[in-house]
Amino acid sequence: MSKLDFFVPTELFVKSKFAGWTRNSVKYRRFDSLASAVKFAMDEYGANLNGVSIHTDMGEYTGATILSLYQNEHYPLKGTHAVQDGAKNTSCPATQEPRAACRKFGIGDTVVYLRPGLVEQRGYYEIVEMLPVENAEPAYRIKSKDEQHLRAVKEHEIAHV
Repeated sequence: MSKLDFFVPTELFVKSKFAGWTRNSVKYRRFDSLASAVKFAMDEYGANLNGVSIHTDMGEYTGATILSLYQNEHYPLKGTHAVQDGAKNTSCPATQEPRAACRKFGIGDTVVYLRPGLVEQRGYYEIVEMLPVENAEPAYRIKSKDEQHLRAVKEHEIAHV
């Protein structure tokens, strides 16, 4: 049996709970790698993977098969999943992990929003959530004390204070 390639382009489909497989009942999302799609599925749906389907050129993975990919010894994103018990996750624990999955920031970090030209949006923000890695760059959800809403930003748009 050949080693599973976790770095192939992937498509993820999620079927609506109350509808059949119709065009309007399916959510669709593309990922640069199978590893990112598995991570997203586990972070978003956890143990409830019914209706989640991941498609690659190598095959289709659903439900318990997605969980087995996540638990596979060759899965490259181990240790980069949702932060548990308030602990920060800012390092690259596995040597096989792609550089893109390394994170510079953790939940609770204070950062500066660096969007040029948007002066009123500059300032100090707190990282409140880690978003899935897409297009080879980590993303975060940040919140300012002066604003009621959250912002989704890529790692290159923020810096340590």
